[in-house]
Amino acid sequence: MLLRDIGYAKILFIGRDSLDINDNIRERIEKTKQLLSKLVHKNTMAYLQGLNCIKCDYETLGEYDNACKYATMIIDILSHNGVEHKATKKDEELVRDIWVHAYDTKARQGDFESFCIAMEWNRPINKQFYLPRAKLLKKHGVIQGIQDLIDDKLDLLVLNLPPRCGKTTVGLFLQTLIGGMFPDESILSAGHTTGLIQTFYNEIMNFMNDTEYRYHEIFPNNHIVDKSSEYYYFDLNKKRRFHTYNFVSIETGGTGKVQAERLLYCDDLVKDVEQANNPDRLEKLYHNYTSTIKDRKIQRLCKDGLYRPCPEIHINTPWSLYDVTSRIVQTAKDTGDMSRVRIISVPCYDENGESNFVYDYGKGFSTKYYKDMELAEDPVIFSAKYLMTPV
Repeated sequence: MLLRDIGYAKILFIGRDSLDINDNIRERIEKTKQLLSKLVHKNTMAYLQGLNCIKCDYETLGEYDNACKYATMIIDILSHNGVEHKATKKDEELVRDIWVHAYDTKARQGDFESFCIAMEWNRPINKQFYLPRAKLLKKHGVIQGIQDLIDDKLDLLVLNLPPRCGKTTVGLFLQTLIGGMFPDESILSAGHTTGLIQTFYNEIMNFMNDTEYRYHEIFPNNHIVDKSSEYYYFDLNKKRRFHTYNFVSIETGGTGKVQAERLLYCDDLVKDVEQANNPDRLEKLYHNYTSTIKDRKIQRLCKDGLYRPCPEIHINTPWSLYDVTSRIVQTAKDTGDMSRVRIISVPCYDENGESNFVYDYGKGFSTKYYKDMELAEDPVIFSAKYLMTPV
């Protein structure tokens, strides 16, 4: 037999072996399903472990939709009913491991809420960012907007919220997730100054490196291989010309240096009311945005099979009708098609004059806090920063 024939025979053997393994896994899945169907009680450790085995097997097969289906079943059982088990440390740890790994499974497939929960799983609840804020962030549509952006349902998402309500941290979690899912594609992040983008760079690095978070349990194959705190970039898994994460200020832009393949993230492109009141300054910022940031977007294949430029998220204080984000929104409205554009604008007060942002565990801000700020702030500034009404 010729050497090339021996090599070809080995490939065929390996291929058959792989198919045999997959067939064995599918057979095991069906047997487990049959066993689970015979269980009368669904709140037992046996049932939970069976669901977990099926979930893990589907992940091994690369059938991620099915894996997420069983992960959701696990989360629903443990979140609402729980399971009966021995009051031992071993069983408690087993339940918690199955629970968090179910969130890991969904996070790897782009479920934003699951990612936030999985990342902070080991943090005390009063120190966590997401869960104390989750109820209101979902009520205001923020989490659904982020999820629709991830799922290729939006080309532009604008979040207008008062200061310190968590909008930037949501955006940084989003970047961390997308970079984890697509380490070979680039994210471009822009802010009003170098000082601001430095905080983005530092915080995403912190999410990945601090053992307080579970990034490497969710994405165990991702590692930072190149970084620059001078030029604000870093790469995952291999060095590349257009980095996994790129951070630029709107003042300097990114022509020739950066690329936005998976996401364009813009956070507070206008620094303050002084800039907002200067028409010439606003015009220059808009020019910088269109000619050195927006033009770095490239086309990518979306889930519906169509090629589109990468989506944008703008996290914003609506300082002026003529600032960068307001002009982008107006341009979208002028096209007559807002089906892939969403603007989420939430003022500090609800329709009854009460705070929209009293989060759990003492987070957020009371009505009294906002009333005090309203008395202390210039009315024009308060209107833009807290009432989402542009200057």
